[in-house]
Amino acid sequence: MKTSRTVAQSFIEALQRRGIEQVFANAGTDHAPLVDALAAMQRSGAAVPAFHVVPHENLALAMAQGYYRVSGKPAVVLVHAAVGTANTVCSLMNAWRSNVPVLLVAGRNPLSQEGHTGSRSVQIHWGQDVFDQGALVRQFTKWEQELRAYRSIDALVDRALVIAISEPRGPVYQSRNRQTEYGAEESKSAPHDQAHLHIAQAEIGLDGFHEQREDAPVEEVHHDDECEDG
Repeated sequence: MKTSRTVAQSFIEALQRRGIEQVFANAGTDHAPLVDALAAMQRSGAAVPAFHVVPHENLALAMAQGYYRVSGKPAVVLVHAAVGTANTVCSLMNAWRSNVPVLLVAGRNPLSQEGHTGSRSVQIHWGQDVFDQGALVRQFTKWEQELRAYRSIDALVDRALVIAISEPRGPVYQSRNRQTEYGAEESKSAPHDQAHLHIAQAEIGLDGFHEQREDAPVEEVHHDDECEDG
């Protein structure tokens, strides 16, 4: 038996199943499918991660770093297209240097101008278009990927988390446009999903990243006399 749901809903479900509890968001027009899916899931009583609206992308990523340092758990940061991605870079450098695992998710401009629910609809969809959005973060992430196929969301979430929490830990980056997120994703029956999740949990070590690593190296910062005097 097959069921159909949007890619945006599947993404939220994937985060929930894999133990992601916090999402720090500064969203834009490209995340309308996620907002629609989240509202529908909350109305139905489905379990979802906690979404926090944050007024700036740099702050959102800083909050994810603080959350990880306190809880030992990675968080998701949701930002708007290329401009939102660019606004995270300073904090992203800190996460990269400090080996903080975080899943940074950004939208992309819609592909089509008409004919689809997610097609371009406002002037900014042309003005903010970039040739290589991933280049903005590629030097400060362990992995970056664009979601292009409707059926690959579970695999991409799994892969992102595996890479983020593998030593040395660090941030990873995913992007997708709203046409893809509004698309329907087909999945097989629940037993298949449960089996897939069991394998994913074993590979990712979800039980492990819910605890602080006792053997994690602690970096000590020493200031010389000249710096202290200055």
